[in-house]
Amino acid sequence: MNGERFLTKTREYVLQAMRENDSAHDDSHIYRVEKIAVELARKSGADLFRTQMLALLHEMNDDKLKS
Repeated sequence: MNGERFLTKTREYVLQAMRENDSAHDDSHIYRVEKIAVELARKSGADLFRTQMLALLHEMNDDKLKS
C-alpha cells in the first residue's frame, strides 16, 4: 500500500472512530489539525507522511475520548 492510500485509510478510520465524541473532536477538527500540521511540516522540511500520520492519530489514545 502506498503512502497516500495508507493516509486515506487512516483518515477514514480516525473520522469514523471520533464521530461519537463532542464537536471539539469532529471531522472539521481532524481536517484542521492535519492541514496545520502539513503547513508546518512543509515550512520546516519535516517528513510529511509522518507528520500527517501523527496529526491524524493525535487523539486516538486520549482516555477521555471514545475511540
